[in-house]
Amino acid sequence: METPSDKPPSLLSDIRIIFATILTDPGSSLAYGADAVIAVTIVLFAGSFETGMTATLTAGGIVMTVYLIAVLAYNSMIRHHTHPVLGGGAFVSSLITSQHIRRHPRLKAFIHNMGKLGTASLLADFPATQAISLIAGVEALHFVYPDMNRVHWALVLVVLLSLIQRYGLGNLSRFMIWPVLAFYISNVIINLTGIITILENGWHPPVIGDHVKAAGIEMAIPVILASVANGATLMTGVEVGYSSVNIPYHKGKAIRISMWILFSIVLCTYFMQLINFMGLGIVYNDHIPVPIAIAEHLGGHYLATSFGIITAIMLLLAAQTAQTDFPLEMLRAARSRFFPRGVGDMAWKKTRPAFLLGGHEGVYNPRATIILGILSAFILWFFPSSHAIEGMYGLAVVAAMNIDLTSYFLRQIRTRKISLLTIVALLAMHAMLWNITYNKFFEGAWFIVVLMLLYFIVFQISEAIYEIWEEKLKVVPLELGLWYPAFQNHPVNRKHIVLVSKFHPGVVHFLRNFVRSGQMPLVVHFRSDPGEEDPQEMPEWFLNVNMPPDTDTITAINQFVRDEKPERVHLIPLMVRGIGPILNLYFGNSIERLKYAISRHADLQVEYNRERIVLHTSDILLHIFPFLPARWFRVQEKLHE
Repeated sequence: METPSDKPPSLLSDIRIIFATILTDPGSSLAYGADAVIAVTIVLFAGSFETGMTATLTAGGIVMTVYLIAVLAYNSMIRHHTHPVLGGGAFVSSLITSQHIRRHPRLKAFIHNMGKLGTASLLADFPATQAISLIAGVEALHFVYPDMNRVHWALVLVVLLSLIQRYGLGNLSRFMIWPVLAFYISNVIINLTGIITILENGWHPPVIGDHVKAAGIEMAIPVILASVANGATLMTGVEVGYSSVNIPYHKGKAIRISMWILFSIVLCTYFMQLINFMGLGIVYNDHIPVPIAIAEHLGGHYLATSFGIITAIMLLLAAQTAQTDFPLEMLRAARSRFFPRGVGDMAWKKTRPAFLLGGHEGVYNPRATIILGILSAFILWFFPSSHAIEGMYGLAVVAAMNIDLTSYFLRQIRTRKISLLTIVALLAMHAMLWNITYNKFFEGAWFIVVLMLLYFIVFQISEAIYEIWEEKLKVVPLELGLWYPAFQNHPVNRKHIVLVSKFHPGVVHFLRNFVRSGQMPLVVHFRSDPGEEDPQEMPEWFLNVNMPPDTDTITAINQFVRDEKPERVHLIPLMVRGIGPILNLYFGNSIERLKYAISRHADLQVEYNRERIVLHTSDILLHIFPFLPARWFRVQEKLHE
């Protein structure tokens, strides 16, 4: 009999969870979206109210129009351009397109590299997300503690968020929807009250102090373009929704509905905030975010304080989504051989229950958490306000969206089913990208470009290391290994499990010795590469386990070992040496972590063999730059040997 817990979640339940977890980040853009535009157009208000109002509404209209185009285009992508296992995202979009290209290797390589840049843009986006959410949250507490050192408090929150990952927040996730709902509802109520006040009392322009330097009407167009670059962060929900398409039970349908609901809320609230600022007679203060200033004007200090606290909690939850998403994106990069597995995949540890609060029995990645914390702290220290971070945040998001749409468009060209909507969306996103780059590059966006380039270099090195390793591994083709005559017609001993990633000579040698006992062990392969195809037929002694994209290898193997309860687990690593201690992050650390994890649940036997793989720095350089003369490196190799 089916229990209530066995029933699939309803569509409404999926949407509720999406807003409580996935869309807290883009929803929080409302906390600083209007302020981002007004912070630029305020110089026009100081010269002429009419010019400032026209520029503000024009900039807001451009941002929301591009947002609408993006929602329409991404709805199409969610229907026709997602991966059954990985879902969506910049790298996945490029992967889907490259998998359908067989005759043009250079084009395939170009799209593959474009996918790397997509992954780099997302990994660069998450530190900016955490930084801007925390500093904006502290700014929202102006009426709670006006004289606080905002940067120092934001840095303290970075440290606290990093520390509590060790204890897990799963038992608190069911409560996360309430601060989100409180923020949305209070935001709408406050701004509706403002609109009603304007209708009752008439239009009162904002009061601009002498500290704001006025700009003439001749500066209207540059100011509008700069404010559009500042306000691009509103579109975050589109990319986040597409990347998370496989998470809810109802998948694309739940994401599409959530994206439309979010767009409707943002559209209404965003323009109400702009109108209220221009019509309530607010005294402009660049230290107070516009939504908080509206609340203070309508309800005084107490309303501003209460709304500021709700906003800060909402933004803290948005920062927490970066703590969740960054390790998962790093896991995906490691699975794609873009990142050391010892950092992205094999570094996950079990969480501990927190005092009094408890905690869920999950895992977290301490190395990814430390990297995210360092990058976020760097951004906060050198760019100590939300306005200084908006450009880099917007550039990272728009760069990822450009890669999504470009990959989708190239696939449409290949199938000769080109959509006008895709072309319009691609042109709009390219225009946004170049506008942000032009207006914000020297104001902080350069850091995202540098960070993306550093990630790309790491990706190139990592991919080269793993490809050279595979070439030197002398892998036996899977079909040949599975149907090797000596391994057939033997009973399977499931009490002995052999974990393999490849059929290298060490595995074959071990199995040939084991089969002399008249039995075959259960050989288990955990498939983490989405591009790897399953064999059409498999013998009884071989089991192919597909790992979920959001589960690290150690957790998946531990779960399997606990369920199977074997007497002994065999590991057959192939030792790798060369290129110094950094090699440990690619191979050694992975083996040690796996040995430690498995030995807690079963008798573990590590079967070392005589074969060794040697990686030289020259191998990596020649793999990345094949045009370099190989003779340059022969002397160094001989000296090393």
